[in-house]
Amino acid sequence: EWLLIVKAPAAVINAPVRQRTLPIILAVVALILAATLTVAMLWWLQSQHFERAQRSAELEKKALASHYNFLSRSANDAILLLDEQGHVVEANERALVVYGYSRAELLQVNAQALRAGQGGAEEYRRWWASGSAEPTLYETSHFRRDGSSFPVEVSNLPIRVEGKEYRQVIVRDITQRKLEREQLDHARRLYAI
Repeated sequence: EWLLIVKAPAAVINAPVRQRTLPIILAVVALILAATLTVAMLWWLQSQHFERAQRSAELEKKALASHYNFLSRSANDAILLLDEQGHVVEANERALVVYGYSRAELLQVNAQALRAGQGGAEEYRRWWASGSAEPTLYETSHFRRDGSSFPVEVSNLPIRVEGKEYRQVIVRDITQRKLEREQLDHARRLYAI
């Protein structure tokens, strides 16, 4: 009997412990599952947000590129993009008309060949190296494909495209302006006489 008394309380005590541990184990498993699902949901939401932001940035970049292409195509001035060696890497339609080259030909030309009477490669390197972030504006002369020269007003600005340095050069043919200036000077001289 004594053994029964000793064994009975242990069986009585163990039964409620088992009954209490099962709900605790289930609650812990439920919490772990809930935490895992929460983390997975947050990760999914974060990745969806990132993808939307990336798509939006790509669409904005394409829209800006399209807008820039439209502006450069319809510009009245020649627009050239030069690399560090002075090679033309991009040109708008007006540049093709002004210089008389096809696109394929102009993309093979070095900017030094377009500059009438200016120095060679060393001068170009100094000009490139001295460039500031501010645009420079000056008048000079350029050559067309047929060898004729014409007066131009040049504005250039160093720009960075996808991590590479370039010069954006805007060339305005000022032949008409020069003729008008000469006519005005001639008229002033005649008036003075």
